[in-house]
Amino acid sequence: GGSAGKERLPRLRRAGRRREKDSLRVRRGHLPPSAPGRAVNIGRVRHSRQRKRLLFGEAVFAFGKSGPVRYNGTDSGKEEAMRVEWTVPEGAPEMMLRNFVRQSGRLSASLWKRVKWNGRVTVNGEEVHNARTPVSGGDRIVCEWEEASDIVPADIPLSIVYEDGALLIVNKGPGMIIHPTHRDIHDSLVNAVAGYFADRGETCGIHPVYRLDRNTTGLVVVAKSAREQWALSRSHDQITRRYLALCAGHLPDEAGVIDAPIGRRPGSIVEWMVREDGKPARTDYEVLAQGEDCDFLRLRLHTGRTHQIRVHLAHLGHPLLGDDLYGGPCERMSRQALHAVDVAFRHPETGEPVSWTAPLPEDMRRIAEPMEAVRPDFQQFFGRHS
Repeated sequence: GGSAGKERLPRLRRAGRRREKDSLRVRRGHLPPSAPGRAVNIGRVRHSRQRKRLLFGEAVFAFGKSGPVRYNGTDSGKEEAMRVEWTVPEGAPEMMLRNFVRQSGRLSASLWKRVKWNGRVTVNGEEVHNARTPVSGGDRIVCEWEEASDIVPADIPLSIVYEDGALLIVNKGPGMIIHPTHRDIHDSLVNAVAGYFADRGETCGIHPVYRLDRNTTGLVVVAKSAREQWALSRSHDQITRRYLALCAGHLPDEAGVIDAPIGRRPGSIVEWMVREDGKPARTDYEVLAQGEDCDFLRLRLHTGRTHQIRVHLAHLGHPLLGDDLYGGPCERMSRQALHAVDVAFRHPETGEPVSWTAPLPEDMRRIAEPMEAVRPDFQQFFGRHS
C-alpha cells in the first residue's frame, strides 16, 4: 500500500482478474484551454518509464474534430493525422478486429497499440474501443493516428534520390549518424530530414528502416510512417541491400559466403567480434576487381548485425581500408571504405518492385578505378563499358 495522500496507480491484471482502473486525464498544463482532452488509461501502460512519460508530461495526446493532434507544450510542434482504410473481403471468415488489422492490415503490435490508445478506430463509420469486435466480409475499417516528431529540424543539405508519399530515399555522406545519440545532437540524418520536411511545410513521420554507421556512405530508406517502416523491416529479407567495399589484401576466393555469428567483444561498448555464442550473421561477397594490395568487393547482407561487414572481413584477416577500429590500414582512406550502393524491395503501398543505386563516392572511386577487373560489371561503377 502507498502512503496516504499519494494517488495509487491502477494495477494490471493479476491472477486472471481485471482490477478496477482509473482513466486519468493527463494535463499538467500541456493542453491548450481550447483543446478537447482525451482520457489516457494509465492502467494499460505496462512499463514504469511509459507511465512517467504519460503522468509527467513528455507527450500528451488529444483528439480534435479534425483528427488526432499532439500537443507538446507549445503550438509549434509538427503533427500529421495518418489515416488507413481497409475493406474486409467478401466471403472472409468472421474474425476479431485486432486480428484483422494485425494480419491483413499489416500493422505491427506497437503501432496497433498506438492507434488503439492514442488514435481512433471505426468500423462502418462507428467508433469502436473493443479490440475483440467481430468484423466480416464487406466491413469498412478505418484507423487514424498521429505521426509526430520531437526531432529538432536542422538545416543540413541532403542528397535526395527519391521521394513519394510513403518513402524518402537519401544518399548519406560520411560523418553523419542516423539518430541523435543524446538530446544535444542535432546534426544526425533524422535532424536533416526534419529540416527538409520543415522547409517544404510537410509534417511527416521520420522512420529510418535501417542504419548505416557514421562513416559508411550510401542509401538509407526513410519511411514517413511507422506502418511503412514496419512493412519493410518486419523481416530482413523484405529488403535486398548491397554494398561496395575495399578490403586489405586479397581474399582466397573470388566469391563466397561468410556465415559466422557476431556478438560484443568483452570489455568493449563499441567493438563487435565473431563468437560462438553470438547472433547468426551471414554475408555474401564477390570480388569485382583487384589492386596491388587490396580487393574491391560487392557484398550482400542476409542479416543486419551491427558492424556486420566490418566484423566479417576483419575475421577473415582482410579488414576494410580505413577501418581503424578493426585493424584496417588507414594510409589511403580516412574512413572505412564501405558504401551502400543499392537497395531493392517491394513498395509498401503499391507492392511493385522498386530499386535505387547510389554512385561510388570519390574517396573510394579514386582507389578502385585503376584496379584490374575480375568481373565485367566492375566497369559500371565508373561509367566505362567493356
